[in-house]
Amino acid sequence: MEEGVNDPLRFVTKGAIFEEKNTLYKYTGEYFRNNLMTKLIPRFIYHLTTKTNYNAIKTSGFLRTSIDESLKGCSEGIFCVELENLFHRWTKFKLGKQSLSTCLLGQAVTGDLNCELVLLKIPTKNLKINKLKIRSQNDLFGANNEYMNWICRFSNYYEILKNEGKDSLINLLSKMKKTDQDFVYDIMGKYLKPTSSKIPSKTELLDQVPINLPFVASAKNRKLFKQRKQAIEYIYEENLPLSAFEKIGEVDLKRFNVTTSSDINATSLSIFSSLLKNTPESKNIQI
Repeated sequence: MEEGVNDPLRFVTKGAIFEEKNTLYKYTGEYFRNNLMTKLIPRFIYHLTTKTNYNAIKTSGFLRTSIDESLKGCSEGIFCVELENLFHRWTKFKLGKQSLSTCLLGQAVTGDLNCELVLLKIPTKNLKINKLKIRSQNDLFGANNEYMNWICRFSNYYEILKNEGKDSLINLLSKMKKTDQDFVYDIMGKYLKPTSSKIPSKTELLDQVPINLPFVASAKNRKLFKQRKQAIEYIYEENLPLSAFEKIGEVDLKRFNVTTSSDINATSLSIFSSLLKNTPESKNIQI
């Protein structure tokens, strides 16, 4: 058979109507919406929350965006995961003894280890693609570690400036490596000049933190993130009405005798397994 003979777009122009699998499409972008975009982004993404929050969502009629302030630069949106990526990447990336999937549960329970969790399923076909973003959790926690290391290093020098004065700090720096000198002078240089008598507050200096924040990209770049074997988080930047998602799972953490974060780490896969019980997802995901 001649290559491309079954391509429904081979003879059409914009505004034409063509048939594919007994379905009529007007070539105004709907074809690409239903076919091309499903190859770029997953068919479904999932949002984890508490039952208390879910009841509030039903009352208000909307799943609303929230702000993630885990870093100096923050993101706002509805934070979601893709299940295949969750079980292949989130569970394998460790922060100390905890996996990213454990951190996801910890964020969802918001300190209440006896709460009930709810899993919401969101079809992506009705989402605005330009409002759906992704970021790498590997990069996010890497940046967070970089930030914390920077804070510790900065705090040591700042305490000398504050408690012993700039002359003591300058004298110390004269005996140190150039990389350490550059680190301090880049941040506090103008306060170490002979003409300066001001000692800035810690907050003033922290506003200058030179951190490379995690890259937030269009969800259409998902393939690149998957090639890098990243734990992907989806961020949808608008509120969603009740009609845009459904509850597919619910679990009471009391069943698992969860009293500490270590308990969550030990039982995280069992918790997710319970959330997916009797769903199509439970058959497709290897837990």
